[in-house]
Amino acid sequence: MKDLEKHSTNQCKILVASIRSLEQMMTLAAQGHVYFTISPSIAEELMNDDFTIKAVREFNEAALR
Repeated sequence: MKDLEKHSTNQCKILVASIRSLEQMMTLAAQGHVYFTISPSIAEELMNDDFTIKAVREFNEAALR
């Protein structure tokens, strides 16, 4: 599907759905997919990631300056 999108002349985008795990989403993202529908549990996993927590903290600190 990604190859079809890459070589297409239209502006349609692939929306990846039915993601079952964060690992599956990360694998697909590494392949170049950027649009996903995700479950609340996967969204929670993303928000509880150490890198996300650090990025939010740094953003909030920068916003206070």
